[in-house]
Amino acid sequence: MWLEPVGIGIIPNLIVFVGAITIPGYLWTLAFYPEKNGLGRLERFAFSLLFSITFLPMAVLLENVLLGVPVKFLTVFSNTVVLGIISVLIYSIRVQKIKAPEFVYSFLPKVKKEESVGFLPKLLK
Repeated sequence: MWLEPVGIGIIPNLIVFVGAITIPGYLWTLAFYPEKNGLGRLERFAFSLLFSITFLPMAVLLENVLLGVPVKFLTVFSNTVVLGIISVLIYSIRVQKIKAPEFVYSFLPKVKKEESVGFLPKLLK
């Protein structure tokens, strides 16, 4: 039948959906606001949803319109991974885990390691 009963099969899909809607945005939130006193928990969560809903569709749309790349699971997944890697690199440069040339810090200000938010939320520690 075309209508399957809602059962245990929906749980993995929900986990993937929740991860896709929060994790990339959380990484961008870390890149933009790495300071502990920069954002509260609720604000950080709201920004993570906002950034996930904004950046990924924009990247996929631009790729499709400008480069003619078809919108498929693999392109969306690869965009998610690439955006995640870029945001982790920006976070790492800002908290000085990765050394960068000095001119980079003119547009990505340094944050002291002890004043930065940890990479994992407190809920996962």
